[in-house]
Amino acid sequence: MVKMVFHTRRPFRGRIFVRGMVEKSQCVSDFVNNTESSVNFELKNGDCNMRRQRKIGFPKGVEHSMTVVVSFHHTFLTQVDKAYRCTCFFMEADKILSSQVDVSMIPTVDLMDTPKSPVCSYNVRRGTLNGPLTTFANVGDKLWHVWKCDSGEQVDLAPDKRLKRNFTE
Repeated sequence: MVKMVFHTRRPFRGRIFVRGMVEKSQCVSDFVNNTESSVNFELKNGDCNMRRQRKIGFPKGVEHSMTVVVSFHHTFLTQVDKAYRCTCFFMEADKILSSQVDVSMIPTVDLMDTPKSPVCSYNVRRGTLNGPLTTFANVGDKLWHVWKCDSGEQVDLAPDKRLKRNFTE
């Protein structure tokens, strides 16, 4: 907030406004019925076309500026009216602020699983999946190559050499 206080010899009954912004109500204050010789004019930073400029040299900071007109008549500009170039400078502090704050990490829980290797068996059966075990065959005999694992999964290689899977609960 920018606040300006103007002191006059007699009660001020004019108006105060930002140059070029007289059509915006937040940029104008009328004092037609004022009985005091001191008046306040307030604006929010950045309002009413307030110019903002960052200064990089010394001193560093941000400068807000505007031109404010103090008009002693509430409608017309007169030769006794004054225009003031108002500048507010907010200096940037060259201090390094620090604070020691330790934040613990979320505790981790190790999840390890060492699956038991399945124990599998292999055999050759004649004719069908459940046919008799065989260790000898003639050319043209239908043989089933059967792998059984303790996981309950059974993998069979049929005579046509396509892989079939049978799962048992």
